[in-house]
Amino acid sequence: LLESLKYVELSYGRLNNEILKPYELSQRLQSALNKIHQTSTLLRDAVLYLHIVNMIKSLTANNTNNNNKTAQSSQEFTMLKLASLYEQLQLTLQKNINLNSLTIVKTLQNDWILNNKRQLIMNLSNTLYQYCSYLNNGGGPQGKSSHEISQLITKFSLSLYSLSQQDFNITINK
Repeated sequence: LLESLKYVELSYGRLNNEILKPYELSQRLQSALNKIHQTSTLLRDAVLYLHIVNMIKSLTANNTNNNNKTAQSSQEFTMLKLASLYEQLQLTLQKNINLNSLTIVKTLQNDWILNNKRQLIMNLSNTLYQYCSYLNNGGGPQGKSSHEISQLITKFSLSLYSLSQQDFNITINK
């Protein structure tokens, strides 16, 4: 009986040393690697978010510096580009909801992004309304045909709809 007990103890010791301990170590390593992977994904998405914000800031600064009538088509292009960037920003936040837990993202979202997005929505709405009026009245800005105005209305409509369905509906119902 004593010999059998020693054999069981040796077998258990071997099982513990060769299987259980390496398994526990590999579990800890896998857990650490999963956390590193999650962190790197969050950081990658944060860098993408900040890159889009910087693009929005530079376009916004260029648009406010370029506020004369001769640059109207440039401003229109900038508004459409900004709408696209805001949509990408929203998609990035939806893709990784943990981004909202970062302080820098919260601060940007609540302060700068919200205010500038609201301003862009108002500008898109006003421009869309203006072009719809041009089309209804048969007039338009110099050098733009009704076909070009229709294309612009389509682009502004899609941009406004992607940013705010509610404001799109309000503008269309005017």
